[in-house]
Amino acid sequence: MRASLPHNLPWIHNLLIADGDGRVQCSTNNTLIGVNLGDRPYLKKAASSRDIVFSDFLLAKSTNKPAVIAAYPVSAIDADAHAFVLASVDLDWMSKMMSNLGGRPGISAVLIDSVGTVLAAPPDQASMIGRP
Repeated sequence: MRASLPHNLPWIHNLLIADGDGRVQCSTNNTLIGVNLGDRPYLKKAASSRDIVFSDFLLAKSTNKPAVIAAYPVSAIDADAHAFVLASVDLDWMSKMMSNLGGRPGISAVLIDSVGTVLAAPPDQASMIGRP
């Protein structure tokens, strides 16, 4: 899975499985195994909502690069399961997708999180990433 991730899912940096307390049990990045994410607001929200949740802008622990984490509680499928599937979304890839908007008169777009921080932008607006 680790080898195929960059080719099959280029928008994902890492995939992780965490237990009900938020401790990483399995990851495509071995350095993340054992890391406790239980205090993260996105994980708490995923647990309480029993639905997929996306974090706001953050710097990934493993790379210190801008990222958004998608957290999906397994309890959304099985109420008795207490685990999470997490994916670190590559914001550089998201920005590359936005570059397809270039050359179209009158179109300007950026992707923002729930507090208004710019997550992705076309190359000519890349300095906005990470800013409100």
